Amino acid sequence: MTTSQAVTLEYNVTELIEEAYERAGIDVQMLNAHHMRSARRSMNLIFSSWANKGIRLWALDQQTQTVTDGDPTYTLPAGTVDVLDAVLTRDSVDTPMHRISRTDYHVIPDKTQEGRPDRFWVDRQIGTQTMYVWPTPENSTDVIDYWRLRRLYDVTAATETADVPQRAWEALTCDLAERLLLKRPDDQISQVRLSELKSARRESFYDMRTEDRDRAPSQVYPEQRRI
Repeated sequence: MTTSQAVTLEYNVTELIEEAYERAGIDVQMLNAHHMRSARRSMNLIFSSWANKGIRLWALDQQTQTVTDGDPTYTLPAGTVDVLDAVLTRDSVDTPMHRISRTDYHVIPDKTQEGRPDRFWVDRQIGTQTMYVWPTPENSTDVIDYWRLRRLYDVTAATETADVPQRAWEALTCDLAERLLLKRPDDQISQVRLSELKSARRESFYDMRTEDRDRAPSQVYPEQRRI
């Protein structure tokens, strides 16, 4: 038996949309520009939904922020969903920074106290995400090195490649197929097919979520904080 030995296959947005329409029982020969725009919109809404369903490992990236003496607030890069962990680098030595809540930051008596930052709070607003650190930086040379969860990239054109790895193709296609079927007039919806698509969507998302995880063993350490 001879295999291709290739691992470069990529489906563009059009191919994934056509697959989803076929699963929904919709003839792809009848699709027009409106159908394609509608499917791309649904795909972006799927990405928005997935942001509420746990961490997608492929959407993590490492960022750095050089601090400024006396400045405790830093605007995070566009598209940031959240910050997962951070360290403060000084003289090539990393010191863990501990995440605190809005309330924890609010009750710090002297927010202007300067020192080596050892904790942070992320203000997750619409549009701009801001990181607050404490103590307030005492120099302009320390660097905050952090891992953030970013938004999945928007689908804006049919020729693009969706921002998902191979292991997520099935979950994306199943979710999209169910949504496309629901957009049909009520008298054209097959309840049997809809039930099948719902089941396939749940199973494929569960498989993706189960596989898309850090396999290192979890360890819990007591945390000591000072204020």
